Amino acid sequence: MANVIYRYVLSHTSTRFKYISSVLLVVFAGWISSCFGFNFSETVIFNLRFIPLIIATLVYPRSYTLIIIGVAIGLTSFIFISKLQQHMIFEAFQQANGGPGKHLFTVSAHVSIRE
Repeated sequence: MANVIYRYVLSHTSTRFKYISSVLLVVFAGWISSCFGFNFSETVIFNLRFIPLIIATLVYPRSYTLIIIGVAIGLTSFIFISKLQQHMIFEAFQQANGGPGKHLFTVSAHVSIRE
């Protein structure tokens, strides 16, 4: 399947489009890799969003491309923070109304919170 996509789509596109799409792919990889990480304790997870940036330093020769990738990966991490805040508000509302008791939940494997 990848061979067909490369042969009929990517080989006929411009170099600029390939470059921009590869940068977007690295940013997407950074966003996805922030879902995974090493658990140092119950409340601390060291996420792996810096790994695509390290790989990008080996691939892209221009420094402004690396700055764009790093800033974009950093900005996409706010998506997880906003979900965390929404989830915490929902949990507080649920507990105020006599909802479920104590439990451990993980939001996007970015932050773990014990209630």
